[in-house]
Amino acid sequence: RLQGYVQPMTLMVYPPASPFAAHDARLDCASGTHACAIGRTGLVSEAEKREGDGATPIGRYRLMAGFYRADRINKPQTAGLDMIAIQPGMGWEDDPGSPRYNSLIAAGYPPDGAERFGREDSRYDILIVLDHNAAWPHATPRPHGHSAKPGAGSAIFLHVWNETNGRPTGTAGCVALALEDLRSLLLKCTPQTMLEIRSTK
Repeated sequence: RLQGYVQPMTLMVYPPASPFAAHDARLDCASGTHACAIGRTGLVSEAEKREGDGATPIGRYRLMAGFYRADRINKPQTAGLDMIAIQPGMGWEDDPGSPRYNSLIAAGYPPDGAERFGREDSRYDILIVLDHNAAWPHATPRPHGHSAKPGAGSAIFLHVWNETNGRPTGTAGCVALALEDLRSLLLKCTPQTMLEIRSTK
């Protein structure tokens, strides 16, 4: 972690005026503007978000905790946001029928699971959990009264984007940036940092 007080920051995500595709977007922060990718089907209101719809929910979300692939990259520096090394068997429960829906599976996640953290690609080399739908990024049981609404969307992260022919591809509902842009952004991120997703700037 970096030493010293860092003022809480809001990250603003919005589609550009003339997007190349539904998933093209921009992220504004104190250090400037970065290209980013959102859901492959674009944006949707938080109330209308559904599991598997490929859309990113509009709203204001806290950055809860981060994870990174220690076997691939150095630990990202932050201004106080926790960064946890991904262990074998880590994943995220995306089954609406599970009592652990939208929470961390610390060990024993199925190797073919859709939200397995140990991916072949680089998307989850760094991922930050957003507090959409009562997300729970901890190994401890979810506290009473902090349950996720089944089917209202899970695994909404800030993570590394994938590219096809030099352009970022759409996500399953997350917000994604180039690796170095995400690293730069995290330098000023704290547990109080908010990410606001809007339909217009």
